[in-house]
Amino acid sequence: MPSCKKKTNDTPANSAQVMYVHGCAGAETLYGTANNTQVTGATSLNIFKSSGYQYVTAGSVGIGFTVAGINTVLAAGTKSLTVGAHYSAFAGGLLTNPSLVFATDDLTAPASGKAGIRFVNLSPDAYRFAVNVGGAVTDSGITSQSVTAFRQVAAGSVNVRIGDPTNLNTVVDAGSRQLSSGKLYTLMLTGTSGGSGAGGYTLTMIQNN
Repeated sequence: MPSCKKKTNDTPANSAQVMYVHGCAGAETLYGTANNTQVTGATSLNIFKSSGYQYVTAGSVGIGFTVAGINTVLAAGTKSLTVGAHYSAFAGGLLTNPSLVFATDDLTAPASGKAGIRFVNLSPDAYRFAVNVGGAVTDSGITSQSVTAFRQVAAGSVNVRIGDPTNLNTVVDAGSRQLSSGKLYTLMLTGTSGGSGAGGYTLTMIQNN
């Protein structure tokens, strides 16, 4: 009888997974780091781009972003990572005033016929944003450098808008976006209303799973 080959587990021991995202207006190519070491798979991140989830050894970890080519640290901070958990690290703000925004990601699948969507505000502007997905407000009062939880919405083609209700000049209309059932998405706002470093706001959608 032929022998059975045991399936190997490629997941590194004692690891978490971190997704690195470049949302720092005015910054050129970045790479993600863990304890000052470049993370494989999180290199050559252009603006608005994500690395997808990358394995990082769990524990107390220095998470950061470095400017490619000149090896200058853009933003960094020490975070506690749990084995098996998922996280997102965002380079936010402006090149002249960068920030690190970090979030724990609950990747629980939405209910049948639903998608999950959250919002991260990487703009340094002092507005309080509301998010409208498919004609319904999912979150409001979202301040600078903060991340919401995932909210379940009906899957399909939906219109997405964000803005501070007290200032119509902040409204960004992302138009129609396709949300697939069972999938999770992050809406990322970058730039400033005055265009400093980015020519105004940009709203980018990233798929998490």
